[in-house]
Amino acid sequence: MSRTFAHNIFNDDLTMRNYLALYACIINPKLSYNRALAIFEIPRDKKINNINSKNEIIHVMDIYTKKKYIFTSREDLEIKTGIKPKYVSIYYSKKFNFKNRYKIEKIVDDTSKEQK
Repeated sequence: MSRTFAHNIFNDDLTMRNYLALYACIINPKLSYNRALAIFEIPRDKKINNINSKNEIIHVMDIYTKKKYIFTSREDLEIKTGIKPKYVSIYYSKKFNFKNRYKIEKIVDDTSKEQK
């Protein structure tokens, strides 16, 4: 088993988790492999894995019509423009235009207003 910096070695070693799931399937033949793997899955924090949970205000400009749009969530942005929520920060940081039409001008983090 490899070394790890975590307190619980089991959380880092995916191979051990797979072997335990296989062992559970051998012990209980009615158990499917996916269900056995889910038994040994680590519960994750929803805020870390959910990209869309951020409170952001996104400013987008339509280059063809020169209109500026303000979106309060990445889902609204996807409905209007078609930009996938996980690619918003890439288009903003690299200053690419989506389909040579939509330019993301600014992303404002709205969490600072809620904390004050």
